[in-house]
Amino acid sequence: GTITSVEFSRKERQDSLVTSGVISQYLTFQEGAGADTLMISGGLVPTVLFEGGSGNDTLQVADAKTSQVTFSGGAGSDVFDFEGESSEPLQVQVDGGAGADYLSWRAALPSGAGADLFHAEIRGGGGDDLIAVAGDGELVVAPGTGDDTIYFLSNPVADVRIVEGYGGASDLSSDTLDFSGYFGGGIVVDLRETSRQQQSATFAVSLSDGMGIENVVGTSMSDIITGNNRDNHLSGALIGEGFPGDVAARRAEAQWVVLDFDSATDAGEHVYTSAEREAIRERIERYYRGPDNDQPWFDVRVVLTSSAVPAGTEFATVRFNATPAFGSPGGLASEIDPGNLNPGGSADVQINGMLGGEFSIGGLTADEAHGDESSLGGGILTSLMDVSAGLSQPPATSENFVLLSSKIAAHELGHLMGLRHSDSFGAIGFGIHSPPGAGAYFPIYTGMAGAVETFDHLLTSPASVGTTRTSDLNDLFLGEREAVKLAMAMSDPTDIILDEGTVEHNTLASAATIAPVNLSVPNTLARGMNAGKTLSAQAVSVIGTIGLAANGHSESDWYHFSGRAGDLVNIEVLSASIVRFGTTSDSNIDSIVRLYDSSGRLVDYHGSPAVNDDIFEPTDSSLIDVVLPADGEYYIEIDTFRAETSDPFYDPTDPGNPLNPANPGNVLAIPDLADAFFDAGNDTDTGSYQLILTRFEASSPDMGNDSIHGMGGTDIINGLSRGQYRSLQGGEADGGGSPGKQFRPGNRYGLLLSAADGNSFGATDMSVPFTSERRELGTLTTLVELGTLRQRLLTGREHSWGFASSVRQIEDLFENDELILLSSRRFDSTTSLLSTTVERASRNTSQEQSVTTSAQHEQSPGGTSTSTTEEDVIVLADWSELLEALDQL
Repeated sequence: GTITSVEFSRKERQDSLVTSGVISQYLTFQEGAGADTLMISGGLVPTVLFEGGSGNDTLQVADAKTSQVTFSGGAGSDVFDFEGESSEPLQVQVDGGAGADYLSWRAALPSGAGADLFHAEIRGGGGDDLIAVAGDGELVVAPGTGDDTIYFLSNPVADVRIVEGYGGASDLSSDTLDFSGYFGGGIVVDLRETSRQQQSATFAVSLSDGMGIENVVGTSMSDIITGNNRDNHLSGALIGEGFPGDVAARRAEAQWVVLDFDSATDAGEHVYTSAEREAIRERIERYYRGPDNDQPWFDVRVVLTSSAVPAGTEFATVRFNATPAFGSPGGLASEIDPGNLNPGGSADVQINGMLGGEFSIGGLTADEAHGDESSLGGGILTSLMDVSAGLSQPPATSENFVLLSSKIAAHELGHLMGLRHSDSFGAIGFGIHSPPGAGAYFPIYTGMAGAVETFDHLLTSPASVGTTRTSDLNDLFLGEREAVKLAMAMSDPTDIILDEGTVEHNTLASAATIAPVNLSVPNTLARGMNAGKTLSAQAVSVIGTIGLAANGHSESDWYHFSGRAGDLVNIEVLSASIVRFGTTSDSNIDSIVRLYDSSGRLVDYHGSPAVNDDIFEPTDSSLIDVVLPADGEYYIEIDTFRAETSDPFYDPTDPGNPLNPANPGNVLAIPDLADAFFDAGNDTDTGSYQLILTRFEASSPDMGNDSIHGMGGTDIINGLSRGQYRSLQGGEADGGGSPGKQFRPGNRYGLLLSAADGNSFGATDMSVPFTSERRELGTLTTLVELGTLRQRLLTGREHSWGFASSVRQIEDLFENDELILLSSRRFDSTTSLLSTTVERASRNTSQEQSVTTSAQHEQSPGGTSTSTTEEDVIVLADWSELLEALDQL
């Protein structure tokens, strides 16, 4: 029969409800404490009411037919995401409540529909909220109190009104409009203006208060950004520092993959046609190589016969119509291989039974299937298998056989190259996805479950993150974490993967030093927070072994690395999931990972100490999206789980202990499990592990000709490499001028600044601090005497920046990555410089030349005069030559 309504309420723990069915009237989800999740993936639910409690709650609506949604997050860091297309009117009310929430709007109008078909009010409430607008409709966005960020992504058909007021001098909030993921063209944003500001033919924003918003991040195109009288941070684009050091060499060999459609096919199973086989081959290859086969993201070559592989070359094999070892349809890889040390391996893919009708596995429920137990690996595999139970399946058409076969095969190939289900979490930096949810980690994950882009990514599965086989048919792609891991897999392993060595490193003081290496990471994202951006990443991996210390108990291994404030770091310790270590309990460990600062204190990890025992794919451990608090040295401890002496579960004399012969449920007949219990109770766990440390940063790839006007207040203005600032002004309330302004240079070629805004210089010393997004790099001091400007040079870290003379408009001083640097100039004490024109010299690198420079002066008390002088200039191809070049002036 038809389900008319569902009411789910008042549980004081972590509760999850996942539905993809038809509910004819309404669904209510009312919760108390705990991190609770409601996921509506497909199906029909006309009315949805979600009332969260004090925990970190999640409502995710994906491709479901609905007309009214009300979300109240309550306390905690809550997540709301609405994604999908609807042809019916839609009313949505979102209130994040107290806490730092992530509220995402990704609704899609049908072609030709107006924005007024959808109406959504998104209110952040208290806390530092993140609100992403990537969808269509008429939207009211009220970030609330706290330091909030509103992201504008893609090019939505949307009219967005931002309701944020100014509370007077006591209002210290700092709210940001971030357009770095907007694709609709350059923006024109004036923070003073309350009228509608049209950004493209389909997208407009308006502000309720000309003093309500403080900060703007522009696009990679030409923007015009004007601040207000608040202390603004205005950036022409999303500025990245990148990472110093060399880039790891590419692996010399391609990853070859052979598709076997015949050897496992039995009577009654789908027989893949020649056209289907070729379509599957092309689709798998496109997941990894990208749209340009001649310039692949990753050199993965998929063929239909082993004879197409060069002689003597190892290759992976994917067998279709092969039922995995767990006995049900789905996919299973022979191993997870971080760093792709074994280019071989195999995967079994069984689609028969997954298309058409409803799929069930005897008495096995979806929750039980999540355990992923198999004889491989000596016990618990780390979620290698993909199953779905009790769900309506897509029709068994030829097209769906191609789509689902290629998705699962590409997914299992990802496992063979080192990817895990958690690598599907995206966007990176937004924490985990729910499911599996915070309670699937031990200790409970206290960060945000904001990875709402996860369903778009290849390493998803129903058992791991709650997808359906219908969502598997969508146009999936590789997310940021997957791209980083594959860049590591396709790099020379001698550059990335280390052996722990023979020197003892079992204390913080003796920690072994490891240094992450730059990776070449392509942007594989078709959409999302970081689509179109430059992805910078570093990685290092160590293969080590935990032995027994002198006291007879398990030792810890310690590693040390240098970090910067704001670095986004992910740390994994893999052991139980790696088959190459062996198939007995003695070959792997039940790991615990901790992260300390230089003083030996555990780093803050989303409000908790930085320690993890188990992730949702037990019994490995991981620290997800750690933001380093300061520049300095950091220490990783790899420990093993040991039971508390007071825990009766590990006391063999306790009647309920699995090691007690009198316990009917004892595990004495299963040596591996018995050994694991003994090791935990006695603190004698030993075995091998692989540590993976990565750092990540996303930034705008470029910037057009930006005009940035700071107006009043003490402002920070960002520049970007290769950008051409047509106008860069400090403020106007006090006559303009740079004193009191803070300027941030780009990470490659630098930024030119105007010292004054067309006014008489006067006599002053002007000090301009230069910072990156996270730290101060140095200070440029310019001595301005009456009638004289002397240029000084700032150097900091590996970059150098020049300081331009007092020019009201800086016109095209960058061209083809070259800069014309003028020497000092003297002006009559009765005049002030209004404009400067420089004839371009030829672009021979670092050659001194003479060019004609004309300057228009304004005489006192009136009139103008024009003088022409010759001055020496040097044409520079790169800012690294500035120091040497300045000596020649």
